[in-house]
This record gives sequence, structure tokens and C-alpha cells, in this order.
Amino acid sequence: ILAAGQEVEGANIEIMIPLVSVTEEFVILKKQIQEIAKNYTTKFSLGTMMETPRACLQASNIQEEAEFFSFGKCVSIV
Repeated sequence: ILAAGQEVEGANIEIMIPLVSVTEEFVILKKQIQEIAKNYTTKFSLGTMMETPRACLQASNIQEEAEFFSFGKCVSIV
């Protein structure tokens, strides 16, 4: 994704980390992605999808690290 972003002038990539439940998970993955990103010039932002009840309850903590949120929803068809 970061390599492809280098090919497009002015690209700003949004990377969404799925299924984060607590801040610590997001921070670990954020550090790993930032380390990889040192090899690229692509601008990017990191966020997560709030897919679990626990993540929603931890949103105020996770938002201190994430640059954006997306809220998922579960749809049941009976």
C-alpha cells in the first residue's frame, strides 16, 4: 500500500487496522507500521474500525492514538 502510494503524486493513504479492542493492540500495530513506513515517502494516516463492543467502550482511549475511526455494524437476518 505504501509503495503504491509513492506512485501517485499527492497520495494520502488511510490504513485501517481491523478488530482492535484496546489501545495497547493499536499501539503495537501502529509502531510496526511506522517502522515499515520509514522506507517510503507516502503520507498516510492510521485508524481503526470499531467492530466490537469492547472497542466502543474503549473509544475514548483508542482515539488518543488513532487518527480516524470507522464504526462497523452487525446485521443479523433471521
